Amino acid sequence: MKIATSRWTILAFAVVALVRAAAAEDAPVTTYEYFKLSGSQWFYSDYRPTCLDTIEIKLRFVHDESKPGVSECIYCSRTEKSGGLGQCMSAYRVGNTGKMRIDRNSSSQTDLFLPDFDRDYVLRADYKALKATMSDGTTTNVLTETMQSGQFTPGSVLAFFVAHTKGDALSPTMPEPDTNFFRSRVYYVKIYYDGDVKLVRHFVPASREIDGQLCYGMYDVETMAFRPFSGSSYLPAEVGPALVQAAAAKTTPVTTYEYFKL
Repeated sequence: MKIATSRWTILAFAVVALVRAAAAEDAPVTTYEYFKLSGSQWFYSDYRPTCLDTIEIKLRFVHDESKPGVSECIYCSRTEKSGGLGQCMSAYRVGNTGKMRIDRNSSSQTDLFLPDFDRDYVLRADYKALKATMSDGTTTNVLTETMQSGQFTPGSVLAFFVAHTKGDALSPTMPEPDTNFFRSRVYYVKIYYDGDVKLVRHFVPASREIDGQLCYGMYDVETMAFRPFSGSSYLPAEVGPALVQAAAAKTTPVTTYEYFKL
């Protein structure tokens, strides 16, 4: 009987140890109102888009006098073509001109002109309806342009805040910082499948402790996945007000005990 009790006791302690390890890996995620990026942070969305999807982003372009004429890429998915551009599904700000350019492929480009910098806007690129809009939330400041047609199959997952290297569909532009990196404020990123049939990704600024270190990145509310920033610096230039730990609320709490008498 003593031997059986000993075996069950060992098993009980082993279960507690495993539960503690699982809980440690499931660290809470803190979300924020926005991040102001420095030009050295980007992330992969793990989503391979189609030319029928819609991408919506709330952002604020910040005028940077130290980098006149430097463009900022918001997102990019490129087909692979050795030694050339390939075809690109992307959006970026062209220098400090206030011009917003949306690519459907290498030869189909649509331009939007922003009224000013340092103001919140929602950019929405509907690749199915061929409509690009940008609004500051009022009915008077809404820009709408018809996007040019041009079907192709994106060859890589969407990368955000950086452009893919020309001729390589799977690698972001390097080294850093680069002229294609986003250096402004982002509030959220949404991806809709087939126009606006289904919201498949909803990224918000977030942080999470990984291996004892606080990491910043984007948290997908739809899949409950945290995507830490890659780049030469994971730390944004500015972190907005912290919001509730919504991600932690979706995690089933684990209670551990010193021992069990079986």
